[in-house]
Amino acid sequence: APAPDADAFARLPPLDGRSLWPFARGAAPDAVIASAHLDVDRYRLRSLRDGDWKLLEAEADLLGAPRIRLFDLARDPGEHSDLAAARAVRAQALAQHLAALAQRRRAAAAAEVTLDEETEAGLRALGYL
Repeated sequence: APAPDADAFARLPPLDGRSLWPFARGAAPDAVIASAHLDVDRYRLRSLRDGDWKLLEAEADLLGAPRIRLFDLARDPGEHSDLAAARAVRAQALAQHLAALAQRRRAAAAAEVTLDEETEAGLRALGYL
């Protein structure tokens, strides 16, 4: 099969993320946004990193209110000093960004799942759908 050409790349669907082109040309990154999501048993932990800022959001279960923690990694690389209260506006903005990323991931995951009628009926009976 022939290698993909520029036209093939142009037809790709839009990707979530940032262009790496400026970095390939030698530009220094001004802010890097990265997120992670972890579910273990009923404990959920999500994080978002934007430049030197790191937001952690944790909740013990689906009914619990999330606990937000904010760190300035340039000044506190060990994440000892929670700045969420002192920098509430920044913490809220990052939390909203994290929630939007999580919503996009859920929507993408839901679009990828196809259930047969029997499986869907079983999940509905158990209250999952």
